[in-house]
Amino acid sequence: MFPQPSVVEELLKFVRVDLVTDLPNDVSRKKRDLQGERFKNNTLPLYVILDSEGQELDRAGYMRSADDYVAFLRGDPKSAD
Repeated sequence: MFPQPSVVEELLKFVRVDLVTDLPNDVSRKKRDLQGERFKNNTLPLYVILDSEGQELDRAGYMRSADDYVAFLRGDPKSAD
C-alpha cells in the first residue's frame, strides 16, 4: 500500500476490507476461494470498490504510483487497470 498522505486521505472515505490470500494456511485458502468466487479473479493485488449495496463500481490490479492509486480511488476513468 502507499503510505503517502494523499492515499491515506482518500482511503479514509472508504470502509476497507483486506483479504490476505497468499499465506500457506487454511484461513488464507478460504479467503482466496472467496475472492475467486465473488470477483472471478485471484490476482494479487486486487483492488475492488463496492457501493453500499455490495455492487462493484470499479476494480484494478497493480499500480506503479500513489498518484495512479489516488486516481483509481477517486473514480478517475484514466486510472490504471
